[in-house]
Amino acid sequence: MAHKFAAVLATDNRTATRRARQAKALREIAEARDYVGKPLSDNELAERFRDHIAELDKALAQASGVRAMVKTLESWRDALPTRLPKGFGIWKGVDYDFEGLGASSKLWRDKDANCCPSGGDALIDFAIEGRSLVLKDVRVDIVERWRPRRTD
Repeated sequence: MAHKFAAVLATDNRTATRRARQAKALREIAEARDYVGKPLSDNELAERFRDHIAELDKALAQASGVRAMVKTLESWRDALPTRLPKGFGIWKGVDYDFEGLGASSKLWRDKDANCCPSGGDALIDFAIEGRSLVLKDVRVDIVERWRPRRTD
């Protein structure tokens, strides 16, 4: 029964499909019976779900905390494009090395497909300033054929 109540909370959305699922879950909750088959009153339903609602509230609070942490963790990304050679980028995530305060990633060239990075590798060093992760250094190991030509 608790999963039905969670479904109602989780599907609170404006789309018609989700509204239909929400209405179905509400009907099933309304048809809930006690152990002898008698319909549950609103008070009995509230009592039965009070603990579950508290758990859901706690989970939602943790989720917003995780969102804030991820935002802090990704605070370095705005400085990245200026540190990479022209025509190269990191399109997907990086592999964090939290002990070494760094990360690594493949490099995509502007003409690469999303699936297939061909530009080489990037090693990223971070520093912690306040509560943010800050980009300290980016070292690139570009595939030789894509390396920018020197004009000496």
